Amino acid sequence: MRINRNDTVAGHPIKLARDMAKELVDGSSMNVTHVTRWILSKGAERLPTYDPRYKRPTKADTAKGQAFLDEMVARGWLVEHQDGDGHYECSEKGYSLALASLLKPIPRTKADKILADFVERARAINANPDLLYWVKELRAFGSYITKSPDLGDIDIAWDLQRRPIEGDWLEANKRRADASGKKIVWPHTLYYGLTEVQFLLKSRNPYLSFHNVNELKGLKAESRVIYEMSAV
Repeated sequence: MRINRNDTVAGHPIKLARDMAKELVDGSSMNVTHVTRWILSKGAERLPTYDPRYKRPTKADTAKGQAFLDEMVARGWLVEHQDGDGHYECSEKGYSLALASLLKPIPRTKADKILADFVERARAINANPDLLYWVKELRAFGSYITKSPDLGDIDIAWDLQRRPIEGDWLEANKRRADASGKKIVWPHTLYYGLTEVQFLLKSRNPYLSFHNVNELKGLKAESRVIYEMSAV
């Protein structure tokens, strides 16, 4: 699914609607109060001093949140939660919105090259004994596994697995952070081993859109295995 970056939802950029759909693909739900606070804390009208834990939204804020929620429902991206009580969750159409891209489309030949290079990076990671994670499995889903001649992005679900190590896990992460030569501050040093592998896989390519493999259940998306780690 592609969306026009110039489109708006109740006066807000379409990206805000997509990001909200992403928040809900795990099966969670929101009511108008949640939507209002979410818009204020993450949306285009974010206030420099706003903290959603302490500031009570005004009536005007709530009216804007309601308008945003109403349009999300009208467009078919949200449906009423089965428990009711004014809560809404992602619809099937909303799952597609969550995966939508704002990037300029690329031809499939270029997407194939990006994916081939990506798989080679996964193999290199698994061959590097210094890294703290293996790439266990990679799955492509979304438009890439269709017959579409051009693509907005390449949706990938990854399954990363800790490698067995000797000694303390957190200390091992700190050593990897120190070895990077970067100024990594706590608490990021505590999980740097995971961040490092994710960064190596991504390689700054904006057309690779990553998801945890468990998200596929929430997205209800078909997928295709593009890489599996051999037995170690």
